[in-house]
Amino acid sequence: MYSTWLLPEGAALRARDATRAAGFELNLLSSYSRSSGLTGLVIGFGGVTDQQLDTALAAITSVL
Repeated sequence: MYSTWLLPEGAALRARDATRAAGFELNLLSSYSRSSGLTGLVIGFGGVTDQQLDTALAAITSVL
């Protein structure tokens, strides 16, 4: 399962970097929609524990 968040490019990059530092991979929306110019995040949340999701979301929200 996935959630798509539209964000300015800088915010999306900060969130990606913060989740990497926390040990998670986060995909940028621009990787999926190169021609549309959309920026943001594609957050996958299937196959993770509640604690892992909480940790990843805390990393994202700490920089937004």
